[in-house]
Amino acid sequence: MQYRFRSKLKSQYILESTLVTMALTICTLGLAIFILPKQILRTFINQTAVYDMAGQEIGMLDCNIEIRTSFPRVLMWVLLTVLTLGLGYIVFIYRIVIQTLDHTHISLYNRPAEHRKNSSLTL
Repeated sequence: MQYRFRSKLKSQYILESTLVTMALTICTLGLAIFILPKQILRTFINQTAVYDMAGQEIGMLDCNIEIRTSFPRVLMWVLLTVLTLGLGYIVFIYRIVIQTLDHTHISLYNRPAEHRKNSSLTL
């Protein structure tokens, strides 16, 4: 079965999130920048609807990654980024994308039987 994805993210949320991130970045002397990529990806994923080929919304993408549980890894990447004079951050971004997608699945709505039996599809 093929699916289409459509983001339901609102511009107001993006603006609010940007302002909060800027404030946190200033308050933490730049350390918030290491949490930002995971937060942005998680937000986009969790605000994405899943549609079947007939155009019916059948579910949502769900990323169940916790920011606070990955805090030790973030500290490790901060250290690696400092030691490599910023080059570690490039690898960090790729690692974040992989980790976020690994924790993403499709949560299908309770609809007809053919949708219910595939409710645990994983991306």
